[in-house]
Amino acid sequence: MSGARDPLSQSGVFPTTSWSSLLQSAQADADLRRRTLEKLFVTYWRPVYCCARFGWKLSPEDAEDAVQSFFLELLERDFPEGIAEGRGRFRNYLKKALKHFLLNVRRDRGRAKRGGLVRLFPLEEARQIASREGDPEQIFDQEWIKTLLQRAREWLREDLMAEKKEAYYRVFELYDLGEGSMTYQEAAGRIGISESDVRNYLHAARDRFRSVVIQLVRDYAVDAEDAGEELGWVLG
Repeated sequence: MSGARDPLSQSGVFPTTSWSSLLQSAQADADLRRRTLEKLFVTYWRPVYCCARFGWKLSPEDAEDAVQSFFLELLERDFPEGIAEGRGRFRNYLKKALKHFLLNVRRDRGRAKRGGLVRLFPLEEARQIASREGDPEQIFDQEWIKTLLQRAREWLREDLMAEKKEAYYRVFELYDLGEGSMTYQEAAGRIGISESDVRNYLHAARDRFRSVVIQLVRDYAVDAEDAGEELGWVLG
């Protein structure tokens, strides 16, 4: 993969250090901690929003308020400590923390009327998300995987384009993101490369994609055991 990205930069959206480690190291720096939480918000708002909106049946407006308030509450609490307790895991910790928060919101709707992260919240994108059925935990997990795989595709595309390997990504698109039933001959004709290139490029792109997924899981995993469990869940 290409060079390391700054996890807190505006352009770099792929952290090279785990979120829990970033937050732990930011304990003594309030500004760095806030910027880290804001980056976490930008990265993982969709699972939280979809869980609140469709799992807990909140209105769009209440779900938007709840999501922002939830991340602000994480900013105010001893967040990394909670992850480590009882061998808790990052994704599961967020789910449990969100459930507890939304139970309180249900008891007191006014609690979610807060600001602070509104400039980061993509309201238009959120309101275009298709409705779905399911329990809150199921919806959270489904959206988490979708978010992670979308970020992996963006990373793969960015790296391959930077390396002047657009044909690799075009093959990956055709087989893994689109019309995967076409023959190598059909793909070769569409892209303008040989059949052997189609086969080789697809294999290389899939290997790179898997490596990106592994890196993204490691970014939020608490430790090696956590990463192994998460990879089994994501790739299984």
